[in-house]
Amino acid sequence: MRYRLLIAAALLTTVLVASGCGSTSTSASKPLTRSELVAKVEPICARINTKISYYSNLTPSNSKDLVSKSAIASAAPQISSVERNAVAEMEKLTPPSALANDWKQIVDGVKTVSEDTMKVGEDVKIENRTLAASVMASAETALQQMRAAAARDGLAQCEKVI
Repeated sequence: MRYRLLIAAALLTTVLVASGCGSTSTSASKPLTRSELVAKVEPICARINTKISYYSNLTPSNSKDLVSKSAIASAAPQISSVERNAVAEMEKLTPPSALANDWKQIVDGVKTVSEDTMKVGEDVKIENRTLAASVMASAETALQQMRAAAARDGLAQCEKVI
């Protein structure tokens, strides 16, 4: 009988450890200070701005001052990739509680813009300019909210994301 209790206790301990119950570690990271958050986030937003700036300098292919659809279709996944990577990095950061709501707006804004950038590239490929314009309008709303939150929190590079 004692042997069975020992085996049952060992099995229970194994199950609890495997499921994470009783563990003293937490998955949430310690909140950063405002200055720590700014120091970590500004380079992330600067990378987005650098990629967008590179593609913003594309030379128009015609007299109507329009960048070709193939250039837009090619640029969109590149920009979206940088934005998605930025979101992944940002989601690992824990802001100070005073900035939690703004931080959520910033991360959600970059995520929305990343998704919309990809959609615009796809829409341009299939020559659906109406849908592309609609997606760009949706992205602009997310950008405005994100920029306002970034401005409040002193995130100059994030405020510049276009």
